[in-house]
Amino acid sequence: MKPLLLLQRTVLASLLLVVGQTWAQAPGRHAGYGAGYHARQTAASAPRGPSLLTPQERDAHRAALAATPNQAECRLVRSRQREQASALAQERGLPLPTPRRDPCAAKQP
Repeated sequence: MKPLLLLQRTVLASLLLVVGQTWAQAPGRHAGYGAGYHARQTAASAPRGPSLLTPQERDAHRAALAATPNQAECRLVRSRQREQASALAQERGLPLPTPRRDPCAAKQP
């Protein structure tokens, strides 16, 4: 009985050692995020659209979108803002970011 208990303890200690080493070497363990998160957050080649505008311009754009009663007018305001962002991006030598969502989709047609 005693050799079996010794074998069990040895196997358990070895397993804990391997699991502990694997866990300690996991990338991004301390940050709490996946490995690709920080790469996406620090990508200098892909600025977001709002980063091209000043806070005052962003607030004005949001207010203009909120004031539109339907999708057609919302898309018109959005296309004007997109032209402005395109000009700023060309001026700064940056690529124009692709929108992540359509803010006019929730409005009535």
